Amino acid sequence: MDINELVIELKNPVKGNYDQPCAHGYTVPGHAVYCHNNTWPEAPIKCRRTWYSDGKDRDEDCPGFTTNTEYKAKENQNV
Repeated sequence: MDINELVIELKNPVKGNYDQPCAHGYTVPGHAVYCHNNTWPEAPIKCRRTWYSDGKDRDEDCPGFTTNTEYKAKENQNV
């Protein structure tokens, strides 16, 4: 968790999830997806891939991408 997430958590205790195609993508609802790849020195703080770009920049093209085996695409989720 970085300082931005900590401040958001303290102000509004909404729980996020690792619910992105990348195993390192941690969604803070209504805010952003953060990259939690601790083994990639060049990892960005915020993910600028699929979620941020509406699919123009794919998660799979990121050098730090690791498949999230628990991910279910939104079109396949029962909501």
